[in-house]
Amino acid sequence: MELAPVSAANSSSQTALRLYMRDERGRELAGENQRWYDILRWGLLDDQAGLNYLIAKDADFTNFVLGKSKLLPIPQTDIDIDHTIKQNPGY
Repeated sequence: MELAPVSAANSSSQTALRLYMRDERGRELAGENQRWYDILRWGLLDDQAGLNYLIAKDADFTNFVLGKSKLLPIPQTDIDIDHTIKQNPGY
């Protein structure tokens, strides 16, 4: 098995290589439920610049709300059962 070549243009700086790897990983693992964890790990949901990057790559992020959409709401039935659970911010 041969690996895809990495050109000098893609590895000329840390930032360029990181962007290349993000794009390549998104294509490589498409449909394998890994992208969300990569996005969280890379901090792309922490600020508007990261969100703008995601919107440019994937229109599904257009309605994403910083500070709210990163976490899903905890079901009310779970909160009713265990009163020590606090609802995620924004819900």
